Amino acid sequence: MSVELWMEGVIVEFFEGIPCERAIIRSVGKSEIVLADIGNGSVLTISRNELNEIYSTGGARLLAESRDFGELKFSDLTEKEQLETNRKYRYVKKLMELGVSKITEKNAGNLIREVAMGLDENPPHWQSVRGWYKSFVESGNKMRGLYPKHRFKGHREPKINIKVLEIIRKEAKRYYKLSQPSMASIYRNVEAKIIAHNLDNPGEKIKAPSYLTVQSRVLEGNYQNKQKARQGIRAFQAELASAHSGIETTRILERVEIDHTLLDVHVLHDDHKTLLGRPNITVLIDHHSHMVLGFQLSFERPSFASVCIACINAFLPKDAFVNTD
Repeated sequence: MSVELWMEGVIVEFFEGIPCERAIIRSVGKSEIVLADIGNGSVLTISRNELNEIYSTGGARLLAESRDFGELKFSDLTEKEQLETNRKYRYVKKLMELGVSKITEKNAGNLIREVAMGLDENPPHWQSVRGWYKSFVESGNKMRGLYPKHRFKGHREPKINIKVLEIIRKEAKRYYKLSQPSMASIYRNVEAKIIAHNLDNPGEKIKAPSYLTVQSRVLEGNYQNKQKARQGIRAFQAELASAHSGIETTRILERVEIDHTLLDVHVLHDDHKTLLGRPNITVLIDHHSHMVLGFQLSFERPSFASVCIACINAFLPKDAFVNTD
């Protein structure tokens, strides 16, 4: 049984309901595997040998074709999978906005090419988009319907020696440190570990991988988690703050955005001098001009009511707030 059979994020279904009906693999250790029961969210720990025994006797299967991704979230996807999911959503969203539900080459071909401008050098085939649309609708219009199915394609023998893979993964942990070692340094350490292994095990020599192989294996994983580990949480937050929105507007009121913020101030009662707390502010801002259109300030938690009051403040005249002096 290859160690690559059990991977984080893969869903396992147990036919006998032992230890549960269906679970997602949360972490994989050398001797134990942690599962999360999709039914009730409880965490289960099972030995690798026991799980191998259940699988080899036909008591479990990997959900390679299932559309049920259980607890798998968008943030659990790799950076490549997130980009692929967003790409699919751009096409599906455009079709839904225009009310196109029956997708054919005639009624969707031009729309697909329109969305592809500036996004894809090679637009997807209309039948591919039709499949994405169907998956999205069947999942209840959830993004999980567009998640790539690569990790559910069953067992694949790694093209790289398992021992080499273990060495690379150990060194990858060192790469994601605030000390920021270079990729060349990681590759030299991998080479040194392999040479040491070959000297200690002359009958089980392994071949050193290429620099590009080590680099691709080290850079696997979620972009957010990698940046936080290598740069620190503050640097990553600064990166997000400086990022430009992908949405462009050409005129005022074309797009209005609304958000809630807990203010960093503590309010005292004027008469009793008692602490009232920190207020929440709900603000409507025009995307094109960045002008504040309306707001709502209260001590209540953000809710449907606070949004309605902020909208009323934005829609109605503001003569009472104009200083006539």
